[in-house]
Amino acid sequence: MTQKPSSGPPQDPSPHSASNQAQDVSAVPPQVRNQKNYRLKMMVLVRIMAEVAALVIVAILPIVFLCLGKFQILPLPWKIAMSIMAAGAAAIVPFYGFVTWKVRTDDDGLTAVTAFKRKTIAWREVRALVKRSTWNFPRYVVEGSSGEASFPVWLDNLNELLERIKEHLPVGSASFNPYRMFKQDPVILGMHMAQSAAGLLFLGVLWFFYVETLRKGNQADSLMVLVFCLVATGILVWRTSMILLMPLSVEVKLEFVVIRTCFFTVALPWDKIISVKPAMALLPEGFIIRTRKGWYLIGNGMDRSDELEAALSDKVGDRVDENGKLDSSK
Repeated sequence: MTQKPSSGPPQDPSPHSASNQAQDVSAVPPQVRNQKNYRLKMMVLVRIMAEVAALVIVAILPIVFLCLGKFQILPLPWKIAMSIMAAGAAAIVPFYGFVTWKVRTDDDGLTAVTAFKRKTIAWREVRALVKRSTWNFPRYVVEGSSGEASFPVWLDNLNELLERIKEHLPVGSASFNPYRMFKQDPVILGMHMAQSAAGLLFLGVLWFFYVETLRKGNQADSLMVLVFCLVATGILVWRTSMILLMPLSVEVKLEFVVIRTCFFTVALPWDKIISVKPAMALLPEGFIIRTRKGWYLIGNGMDRSDELEAALSDKVGDRVDENGKLDSSK
């Protein structure tokens, strides 16, 4: 009866094979955990692409006319106007390449991606998160020791992104000095007023149409047009008045708030401020300061409007008792 040779004790791996295994493990790139992307909302992205396409068409229009032999036969004023518009469009298009269309976050930090570049800030470098608005471009800016990264307010899941950034802010950096002046972006305010002027022009067209229906003697049609004109007039006049009274600046002081509009400046003690609520429908996005002397609309064009809203809400909240009623004694 033959015996099988014993296999013997297991042999220890050689140092050479152990080093090879270590090299294989080190060659595998570490996986980034908790990575998430925040992109521009689809409607905003489509609007930006449409604007870029329109600007590109205007920029190349003189070249197209020149290639077709039509530019020479145009009158001189048309040539000048077309050339100026083309130059302006060509100068504006590159700015769209610096609009952040995606923000990626992971365990190491965040990366803001634009068409021309990307900026990465590590979480340990984050110093502050502020909201700014210039030239009709409201955005959030992440300030770091190595630079700044910004992204527009039109990202999907924006609140989630803001909360994640705030989790990595240094202790004490979330607090800010509310007793200062907040200023409105004049470009955004001008655009809102231009929209209101267009609305009033539309009202004029509506009432002219109503007068024409009266001349034709159709009572049923004229009554329907009258009701529509009255409703549209009420809505547009109310919206226009709210926009005309939008503050140019709001200065928060210890005892009162100074609101400066295009027509007047008013100093309101804290007991005259009733509440701070989100803007209603048909108004520009923002919030409303309800006071005993009127309502004031604060849009996203106000620089650091989120800090202003927080400061006003905190002061007003200090005067609200447990029943939800204002305590004017404080």
